[in-house]
Amino acid sequence: MSNCSSWSRYKTLPRNVASGIRRFSTKTEARKLHRRIGLGAWVYNTPQKFLRKVMHGLDPQPLQTIYPPLPFDDRQKVKITGTRYLGAYSWLKGKKPTILVPGAPRIWSQTPTPFTLPPDSGYQVSDSNALRLPPYPLLPIFIAVDAFDWASVDVVADCHSLLRLTAFATCQRRDFRMDLQLAGSKTLLCTRWEPKALRRVNLGGYGRNLELMQTRHAPGCEHAASHHRVITYDLAGMKLVVRAEVDACFPDPSGKAAYAHEVPQSALVELTTKQESKGWAWGYKHMQTCLSQTPNLIGAVHRDGVFTKLVKRKNQDSVNGDREPKLRLLRGALEDIQQLVIRSGLRGRLTLVYEDMVMKVYQRNLENSLLPEEYLEMFQPKTSIFIDLLDSSRTLSKNQAT
Repeated sequence: MSNCSSWSRYKTLPRNVASGIRRFSTKTEARKLHRRIGLGAWVYNTPQKFLRKVMHGLDPQPLQTIYPPLPFDDRQKVKITGTRYLGAYSWLKGKKPTILVPGAPRIWSQTPTPFTLPPDSGYQVSDSNALRLPPYPLLPIFIAVDAFDWASVDVVADCHSLLRLTAFATCQRRDFRMDLQLAGSKTLLCTRWEPKALRRVNLGGYGRNLELMQTRHAPGCEHAASHHRVITYDLAGMKLVVRAEVDACFPDPSGKAAYAHEVPQSALVELTTKQESKGWAWGYKHMQTCLSQTPNLIGAVHRDGVFTKLVKRKNQDSVNGDREPKLRLLRGALEDIQQLVIRSGLRGRLTLVYEDMVMKVYQRNLENSLLPEEYLEMFQPKTSIFIDLLDSSRTLSKNQAT
């Protein structure tokens, strides 16, 4: 809820997006879609007509099949510790791919119940980062985060990617593809992959309209399309950097119009909806809020669009309930995949394809990197650079002595 106009900064991102240009059939169609969801003139191809196939850009034969990990020592507690905010940004509506750093989430305003909403309609953005910056969906993380020891990181991933790997590790049926790359000596880069960057909303859903009804833009962020937060934490000895989209945040308890600095983690809110006749599917949302470290979950209950109750839950412990076994398996899967990428080397371009509960590893036949070269250099250990400089100075001293 920071005052974006007073202390945020604008950053225009590279626009090398030839492979992601959308072809509209008419100018009217383009204008209508741009006004509705705030896109620039370049997005992925029309969702109805152009669907990326899961094997696009991959060698036809898999390199190997990998299997869910076996749980390691049950006596060792697996939990998330040391959560720390690194940065945040908001994507702005417009033609140029521009982020506002740090930006701010929408502010929870809580319209009293009962109230009525129409069902969501039109298109929904599957992945804002891939939509607005197709070549480098991970890049905004590094633009938004100030000086940080990237060489010490084990995994860089979206919360959504971690949820998918959790599905694999726990043998759930949830097909996906994920592109991988090694950065530095050990860091696993995971890029979310969607067949469509835009998709039609699910019939009977109310999530987007609920967000618009129950939240408002932070001061100065009226042109923001989405807000994303980057955090780091330790998962049983593995250091993760995780990006997650933020639905909303609670107002500043002091009553000020804006937080003086970044929005505290304790104020973040995840929103969900459910039909009155159905039970709560808390499991997925609890795992999502655990991995994103979002402490507040608000569920809105409705009967065919008439909302009668708001249920608030607190994510007090990231390992209570059934989450510790899942975290244990996720941690094992991450370690296995990290070792796989390390063996492939810096020039390796691997992709995971999970279909019918079988995970296969493929080689990408495109050498495109997941990050520009100058950002990959940030993962080089500082110690090795220091040693190189020290060796160079010693060699120079010897030459001068002789």
